[in-house]
Amino acid sequence: MAVHGGHSFGDSVWAAVRYCLDSIAFVSVPIAVVLLASRPSLRTIADMAWPAQRDRRLVAVAFWATLLLPLIPATLWGVEINGIWSMSSWTLLPVLLLSSPSVQVPPLSTRWIAGSAVALPVVMLTAAPVIAYLMYKRGLPPELLHSRMLAEKVELAWRSQTAAPLRYVGGDLAYGVVAYAEDRPQALLGLPQPTAERLRTSGMALVCYVEKAKCIARSNAAAKSNPDSLKTEVELARSYLGLTSQSQRYLILIVPPQSTGASPPV
Repeated sequence: MAVHGGHSFGDSVWAAVRYCLDSIAFVSVPIAVVLLASRPSLRTIADMAWPAQRDRRLVAVAFWATLLLPLIPATLWGVEINGIWSMSSWTLLPVLLLSSPSVQVPPLSTRWIAGSAVALPVVMLTAAPVIAYLMYKRGLPPELLHSRMLAEKVELAWRSQTAAPLRYVGGDLAYGVVAYAEDRPQALLGLPQPTAERLRTSGMALVCYVEKAKCIARSNAAAKSNPDSLKTEVELARSYLGLTSQSQRYLILIVPPQSTGASPPV
């Protein structure tokens, strides 16, 4: 709600329209493949969407309800609903498309469809380096380029302060760091959250962009109870196939563990 809520009724209605269009676009290829392979009549298409048989109709109800019911609260509560959220709704789509007795797919078409499904990942894997190069040349957000390097810098700063394993990472860039950190720490951005005592005895690393004042203020507040906290800045840039990305500066705040017998500062 904090990210996608707070929109006017008109904006939420337009978001609902985009949700429907984007959702259809996500499955346009498999729908087109089935239609081209089976060449169904209009009556068969209607039977796909709303089957005549009760058992198949139950599947249709479950499918359409899962896909369309979120539109109602999203519109009423002013939420900008996103088409990618419909991904879980497509589980029953193959049942709707293929369970009608009128749908007949020739064996040759079946072999072509199966062969294409096997070949597509191989083709995309071969094209991946070229796609990565073009995306890198166009420009990517720093958190996508520097997460691995930033995790190394965080772990280096952590180990300069303590031999204990890194258990928790906070700040705006926590998710990127925990994805690559060797100690597999937990990001302090979701649930469940550790207790204050657990954080004090385990310590934590806090990572922010140097220009993000709110993140730095929150990190300083979280670290003020530990006089041994270490603050450091790093500047990172990524090179890929001869291209160097724009550099970005980060603030790393290390809050080392405190022993259980330590008294908090007054």
